[in-house]
Amino acid sequence: MKTQKVLKITALSCIAVFALGVLIFGLVTGFGIEDVKACYAAKYQGPIVKYAEAMDEGGFIDSNALAGKDTMELAVFGNEERMLLVSRFDNLGKGASGAAVQCINLMLGADECTGLVL
Repeated sequence: MKTQKVLKITALSCIAVFALGVLIFGLVTGFGIEDVKACYAAKYQGPIVKYAEAMDEGGFIDSNALAGKDTMELAVFGNEERMLLVSRFDNLGKGASGAAVQCINLMLGADECTGLVL
């Protein structure tokens, strides 16, 4: 029987809420950064939640880059000692109404993306 390591977020460093976007940061230790990136890239391929190899632009992360969309981006930053997991989404889209539409689609057996702005 193969055992699996569980990814544990050791600290939730910051939740930044803006008018049309949310950034959530979590600190992770105990894993290699390339392993975590590969895991995220394999698991989150979209169309609703997707891994982004690079989310920053010149060292800054635009919190409302997904404004008006029902998607979420996940990224991993850092080095072998410490990693920062970052999620970015529109708190009115994916955060509330978009999630409700997605759940209704799943309950009705419809395509998960029906009615969503991707």
